[in-house]
Amino acid sequence: MRRFLLLLTFVCFIQADEVKSTQNLEDSSSIQELLSLEKGIKRDFYINEYLKKDINPEEALTALGLVDNLKNEMFYNFAKKFKHDETFAVAQCMNMSTKDLIDSYADCIVIGLSLEEASSLSSIDLDLIMQKTSEKYPLFTKKLKVISSSIPFTKLIILRKDDFYDIFLNVNKNFRAKYFNYKLPKRTFAKIFDDKKRFDNFLQKSLSNPKLNILNKSLLDIDDKNLSVNSSFLLALNAIRFNDLNKAFIYLTNIQNKTTDKKINDKILFWKYLITKDNTILDLLADSLDLNLYSLYANELLGNRLQDYNFLQRLESFDTQLKEYNINRVALLYSIAKVKSNFDSNKISEDFEIGIMQLKNGFITNINTIINENNTLSLDQFSIENSLKFANIHLNNLAKFDTNILNIFLAYEGKYELLKNNELFFKKNTFEPFMSFELISNNKNLKEIIMYKYLYQNYLTKKDKDKIKLSSIFETLIEYDHKENE
Repeated sequence: MRRFLLLLTFVCFIQADEVKSTQNLEDSSSIQELLSLEKGIKRDFYINEYLKKDINPEEALTALGLVDNLKNEMFYNFAKKFKHDETFAVAQCMNMSTKDLIDSYADCIVIGLSLEEASSLSSIDLDLIMQKTSEKYPLFTKKLKVISSSIPFTKLIILRKDDFYDIFLNVNKNFRAKYFNYKLPKRTFAKIFDDKKRFDNFLQKSLSNPKLNILNKSLLDIDDKNLSVNSSFLLALNAIRFNDLNKAFIYLTNIQNKTTDKKINDKILFWKYLITKDNTILDLLADSLDLNLYSLYANELLGNRLQDYNFLQRLESFDTQLKEYNINRVALLYSIAKVKSNFDSNKISEDFEIGIMQLKNGFITNINTIINENNTLSLDQFSIENSLKFANIHLNNLAKFDTNILNIFLAYEGKYELLKNNELFFKKNTFEPFMSFELISNNKNLKEIIMYKYLYQNYLTKKDKDKIKLSSIFETLIEYDHKENE
């Protein structure tokens, strides 16, 4: 898709001669404001907002030329204002539903249909698509032929390395589990092992899906000497899941020889403790100078109580706004603000989440309309007061997830399905919930939201008997999943 966006950017500039305007864009206050911003996420965000305004085609084209990282949303907003039929047609294809793409024409299908979507289609639909694309887009059609074949694995393993990775990494997880759960031939393995970066992604996709048990078992004896720290760690987790704890210990030790990063080493110590129950390892971890979930839990297991919480950041504006809320909600808001923005009220994320609570501008607009307040354009979306107000409204709507901190956080981010629909996470066994923490994508944020919720809630709780334990939070995660599946 990125290649299409780059190509279309070039096409749009070629078409610029067709656009007529008497306005001097350099004198436009909005363009001037955009030009005054440094290239990067912040300017891209304001360009996207500018493209939503009532602007002419030449203004839209000038704004597009300032973009650092072109996203689908930005291109679609541009196409609507550029008023060029072919450009807008491409934007529509990029946003078209899978059902509509099936009935569309070859160019549109190739632009809009991902391999993830294609792998969920019936053989009849795939045949129809291939009939349309085979002549003009043979490489695209070749990949669809692999997906639509009676035994896709036999077609996959003979592909070039690039095509192998493109298909394996991008089909949906159910297709991957159903059709790719086989031991790789030695020749195929050697071919893909040569690309260490994508092999790391291969391990992440494979080992995070327990239904790929045959494939995963075949990965137990990989030599990780030249692999990344992350690959070695994934292989250690895989060995643990197949109860080869000696092999797991070797992989974990190899990681310690590859890095001096304190956070990573604390993680490795924690997993060594889990598979050995050696309290000397726990003592080392408890003495860590780094604040992380592993070192905190090690201290809890050893009965060491955290006495001083004054290292936690507090904001007077936060406390003033949250006087009416209970400790649980205040701790949750503090935790989200810490993890999402590090209390930076001016932060703009790569996904265009804004403010200290990192909410989408579109979400703020919708909520603002519902509660019949002033027009959103007159709001300061970056003010702490407004961020907290809309974050609280958002959390109120997520009340049904209140038994589980991770579900609340994922739902807050709009990613609840990531946890709900994955059969891997938080099942009752010896190494949960820690195994799930490591294998869920975006796991760093999930571990941090638990840690800061624990810290802020205990900081705000006066009586020792009312303070929470990490072990209680962990039990809640597993119990929640158990109840969901009863």
